[in-house]
Amino acid sequence: MDVLAHGIGDAEVDAELIAIMKAKGTVYVPTLAVYEFKGGASPAERVASLLEPEARATLRSSPAGGKAPSAGKTRWQHLMANVKRLHDAGVPVALGTDAGMPGTFHGYSTLRELELLVQAGFTPLEAIAAGTGVSARTLGVEGQRGTITAGKVADLVLVEGRPDQRIGDMVKTRRVFLDGSELAPPELEKAIQSKEMTPLPAQRVAAAIDDMEGGGRTLLGTLRVNGTDSGADHSAMLMLPVVRAEGGHALLVAARMADKDRPYVRVEFPLTAGAIAPADLSGYTGVSFEVRGEAAGRLLVQAYHVRSTDAYAAEFTPGGPWQAVKVPFASLRRRAANSGSLDLKDARALLFELRGTAGSSVWMELDNVRFY
Repeated sequence: MDVLAHGIGDAEVDAELIAIMKAKGTVYVPTLAVYEFKGGASPAERVASLLEPEARATLRSSPAGGKAPSAGKTRWQHLMANVKRLHDAGVPVALGTDAGMPGTFHGYSTLRELELLVQAGFTPLEAIAAGTGVSARTLGVEGQRGTITAGKVADLVLVEGRPDQRIGDMVKTRRVFLDGSELAPPELEKAIQSKEMTPLPAQRVAAAIDDMEGGGRTLLGTLRVNGTDSGADHSAMLMLPVVRAEGGHALLVAARMADKDRPYVRVEFPLTAGAIAPADLSGYTGVSFEVRGEAAGRLLVQAYHVRSTDAYAAEFTPGGPWQAVKVPFASLRRRAANSGSLDLKDARALLFELRGTAGSSVWMELDNVRFY
């Protein structure tokens, strides 16, 4: 195992685990910030002022002492003690936060993680090393990042004070360079406060999306992703390639629906890396694919300017024999009234969704997904 993420909080780490991690070179990433903030702790005032108004309105006061109410006192003590014990034993500790979870804000939670490592017993320099050099080695990018060295990417943060002595000074950011170019924080803060989406240029994509012959990646070079309904009791899903009688492979998606209202499973085909930048589909009419199975199906197209909870969608019904299906873009609809048609220069990802009754089993085999 390369990395053990999300700290050990149920018990103290023992000598056996330490020996195994050292022998295998396993890196420990405790993500203390997500456990501390999950109960609703407020970030610093500077961070609160940068949040969208809707997010800022949800902030609550920090519990007394900054403890972790969701994890519990005993769990928090284990988390803090274990990271120090592993570090002292020579196990590399890198920095991660699970940012994006409630109250665990991107950027700020990384700085808070540094403070929590120091609270756990790291020196300020040891905490900074965890967030820079050790993290770069963990990700295998130490040749480009992680230290200020000639020939490496010039991503630099200049702070006021002595963070090597007072880790709290890390929040006093004064200048930021990204790949050698200085950023203008006022302009960035203004963009965050704007209600408009950050403009991103649409990328042209090829017609062939996935023929299921490339392992876990699509023909577009993006990573195929599985997803389910939310919660600890979510639907159980299996996704793997299977051989077609006609030759080649198809993607099998099999699932047991959770015991809840409207359970579902999904397989996502990002149209651009990470489904971040929008794709330009203006040269195409719709989506075609081959499918068979037993389930209620929906094709969803996620768009950059539309929240994913109400994506453009059209239903399809797979049967036992293979069938070729064409879904015109014009047939895609959202639940929101007067939402209009899909902007063909705003698409992010295609999702194939399977639904069934609570507790039922569903399956689908999918192949040759492309635009036409």
